[in-house]
Amino acid sequence: MNNISTSAPSMTREDALKVFASIVAEITECADELVALLRRHGEDKWGDNFAVFSEQMRAAQTDRARRDAVRCFKSFHGGMGSWNDFYILALGEEEALRCRLSGELSRLCEQLTTALDESPEEPQVGLWAKLSGLFKRDG
Repeated sequence: MNNISTSAPSMTREDALKVFASIVAEITECADELVALLRRHGEDKWGDNFAVFSEQMRAAQTDRARRDAVRCFKSFHGGMGSWNDFYILALGEEEALRCRLSGELSRLCEQLTTALDESPEEPQVGLWAKLSGLFKRDG
C-alpha cells in the first residue's frame, strides 16, 4: 500500500505522474490477481471484465483515460447480476481473497480519483500536435 499524498501545494505535473504510475501499478497488480482467481474458478465472464479493466488502466496515458478506466471498474457495480451480487461458490479462503481484492481495487480507484482531482491540470495538446502525431512513422 502506498502512502503518497498529492496534497502538497508545490506538486509538479511530473510528481503527479509518478503518483499516478504508483497507484496504477497497484491497481493492475490487484486486478491481475483477481483475474487469475476468477479464472481458476471458471468465472470467465468476470475474469474477462477485470482483464479488460486492467488493460485499460495499464494503457491509460492521460488523465481522461485514467478516469475512463476507473469508470469501467465502477460500471461493474450496481444492478442485478452485478459484481455486488457475485461470490465464488467455493467460499472460504478463496471468497475472502476475492472480497479483499475487490475492496482493495475500490480503495485504489478512489485514491487515483483523488490524486487526479488534486494534481496540476494536464497540459492541453494543440490540434496541430494531435494531427502531426497521427502521421509520425517509426524508423
